[in-house]
Amino acid sequence: MNLPKNQVLKFHKALYGTNQASQCWWIHLKEVLQNVGFTPNGEDASIYPFQKDRQHAILWINVDDGALTASSTENLLLIKNQLNTHLKIKWDTIVKGLVGVSNKETPEGFKFSQPDLIMKLANLNPSNMTSRSTLPKNCKLESNFSLNNMDNPYLKWIGILLYIAQASRPDIAYAVNYLSRFSLNTTQHHWNALENLIAYLRGTTYDVILRRKNEDSQQMSVTWMQIGEEKLVDRIMGI
Repeated sequence: MNLPKNQVLKFHKALYGTNQASQCWWIHLKEVLQNVGFTPNGEDASIYPFQKDRQHAILWINVDDGALTASSTENLLLIKNQLNTHLKIKWDTIVKGLVGVSNKETPEGFKFSQPDLIMKLANLNPSNMTSRSTLPKNCKLESNFSLNNMDNPYLKWIGILLYIAQASRPDIAYAVNYLSRFSLNTTQHHWNALENLIAYLRGTTYDVILRRKNEDSQQMSVTWMQIGEEKLVDRIMGI
């Protein structure tokens, strides 16, 4: 389309991928949740508690992914039907993952891992290096304040590693937090330590964190969900 000089197009509706789209989505979602009975949490905008009589539920939302816990299966089904009247939601019976974290149910519990993200990170740094430790032996790094590398990939990789550490790999938490101190002042020594950590992850790609089942624990209905064209999953999980 050829536009006249010094003129722009005016959108009558926010398009997916624009800055306005996410704002419009949150306004719409918040209105829907309030109509169903959820109220925003004052400390965390992604948490929506629900309370009616003796029934309660908690909804966590991350863009169009989320998880819903309810005090009973009946309450879960009621909320599910109410959401279906406002949002396009598909239901499934298998929990496979949520926001990039894979989940597998076994007789002993739930196993969480992020092999896809780890492999993606490893492919950004192809190397034959191997390591059985998260940091090199006797690793002592120092900042070089004469440098300020805001645009280098080190900061991006640290961000990915932080998400992996928080979601499924607590074994790398110390190393990631230690290396993150030098995100703006990186030298070859810092890169070597970072590559050592990535090599460790490459060798432990399919390690999982296990959430063990407890037969004596209270049972709650848990729904793992993705809104839109993705899937919303209904499960019963012990807490």
